[in-house]
Amino acid sequence: MKKMGSRKNWYLIIMIAVVLLTMAWAPLHTMAAVISDLPPFPIPLPDLPPFPVPPPPALPNFPSPPGSPTSTSPEPYLKGARIMLQVTGQAVEGQSQIEANRAMWQTYAWEEMYTVVQWQDEVKAWHDVIGWRGALDEVEDYVGQKTWWFSEDHFGTGAFRWLVYDHVGGKLLTMSGLFTLPTLANDTLYVKVTLSP
Repeated sequence: MKKMGSRKNWYLIIMIAVVLLTMAWAPLHTMAAVISDLPPFPIPLPDLPPFPVPPPPALPNFPSPPGSPTSTSPEPYLKGARIMLQVTGQAVEGQSQIEANRAMWQTYAWEEMYTVVQWQDEVKAWHDVIGWRGALDEVEDYVGQKTWWFSEDHFGTGAFRWLVYDHVGGKLLTMSGLFTLPTLANDTLYVKVTLSP
């Protein structure tokens, strides 16, 4: 009688194993169908330049005075520096700078503000720097910011000034003081302007 009981146990174990294998086979069969739809290995990769490659910089377009030589083949520059505009609010007596900045952004839509950098020629006339016009990049800690990069060819040049308008073609809100571009690679010159709410 004991033999019959142990046989039943074996049959039960075999039936459970068959059921489990059947349940496992269905997902494997589905996965095999999905895998057969994938492209063959190895997947060819596009031709990539050797790593690391610095991104090409955004170069300013300085208008050339009449009769001056111009470069016809711009090259990517690896050395350069930055200028960063910082737009803050005008604090009144008893008001913190953060409160003034918050109040300013309740008055002005930073996404619509438009900035222009200008350069001054030998006869004191102002000209827009063609490549240095655009909206603010971001507002960080309630300070509006716009950054431009320039190559070492422009180190120490000036005078420049930064104009801030309420929108493209709109009303002039403020103008920075005069500044000269930095003279050291990877340097950042912070140009600060203040707006009243």
